[in-house]
Amino acid sequence: MKTVQVYLPYSKQKDDLNQTLKSTKTNIEALEKQIWNMEEAANILTKIRNIVAFHNIEIEADNHCIFISGEEKIINKLIEENLAEETDFEEEEY
Repeated sequence: MKTVQVYLPYSKQKDDLNQTLKSTKTNIEALEKQIWNMEEAANILTKIRNIVAFHNIEIEADNHCIFISGEEKIINKLIEENLAEETDFEEEEY
């Protein structure tokens, strides 16, 4: 089993919007940037879903990223498609 990390273009709703408001000139521009971030995140998740559908995978989430574990062939496909990055995450076997 192999594990990768997935990073989406947002982390926390409040923090991300506050940062965007500070870095844009108008509220509309800030909202448009947030819309783009959310659409990009949805696109990434849709592509991942299409690759892992019908395969046995495990998903774990933490505050800033998503970990996906599964068969090496499927996980390598996520890496090849630039949807995930290899991780140093060590799986413990019991």
